[in-house]
Amino acid sequence: MISLADFPPRKFWRKRVEPISPTQGRRSGETEIERCAAEIAEIWRDHHVRVLPAYMIAVSLDQRIEQFSAGAFQIIRKYPSLREAAGPHLWMIYFKGLLLSGTHPAKAMTASIKIVADRHLVR
Repeated sequence: MISLADFPPRKFWRKRVEPISPTQGRRSGETEIERCAAEIAEIWRDHHVRVLPAYMIAVSLDQRIEQFSAGAFQIIRKYPSLREAAGPHLWMIYFKGLLLSGTHPAKAMTASIKIVADRHLVR
């Protein structure tokens, strides 16, 4: 299982945004969901810069998405209005962050998200 402790903050990132904190004021109409998704996207990008290529080849994208979910849910629950978010809401916010990350072509990411959603979300 992947934990946030596995990913200490980086000192730089080429598309670096301001560090996001649940206690920061909202910037130009951003909701906590949008800020949370942006934070997940940044950590996911950072994760992909640090992950060994052999691991990325050996484990499918949908499996990596599933393994990273526990850490993402910790991030989501840091936000006061999202602390009580139910399972489906957690997954949807997480998926939004993954799509924002831009680490994979949109088709590949959405196909993998659909596989994970089929496993975890009741339809």
